[in-house]
Amino acid sequence: KEKVEKLIYLYKKSVKQGKTDESVYKAKCFNSLGVTYRKLNLEKEAFENYLQGLKLSKQFNNVRGVSIALNGIGNVFLNTEQYEDLYLNQYDKAYSHISNGLNNEEISQKMFVSKNTIKTHITDIYSKLNVKSRVQAIQKTNKK
Repeated sequence: KEKVEKLIYLYKKSVKQGKTDESVYKAKCFNSLGVTYRKLNLEKEAFENYLQGLKLSKQFNNVRGVSIALNGIGNVFLNTEQYEDLYLNQYDKAYSHISNGLNNEEISQKMFVSKNTIKTHITDIYSKLNVKSRVQAIQKTNKK
């Protein structure tokens, strides 16, 4: 607990002093908190902080932050079934945004991933549904 409080204190102090970009530093703090929670065997809290660090790092193209967060997330998961759940959740989110009429740019911003990642998700969704367009995908899932 003391380490978490110290990280938060250092973060606030450095932002006040203008020493760092607030968002990039937030990503570093989330990743550090993930490490701390992981050491305390608080897996859920570790995962949530790594995920926040991942989102911010992707948003600001912080490659090092992305790799730290992904490594941390990988360490939190105990088996590949949990990885599959995470990716399936991403497909569900992408499909939900498609069915709400959002374009790839809007979806990528909402999900904090690149447009290429969204294109890959959409291609995979089309393949699984055996369709060739968003309209067909929506029609096919509405029939079920």
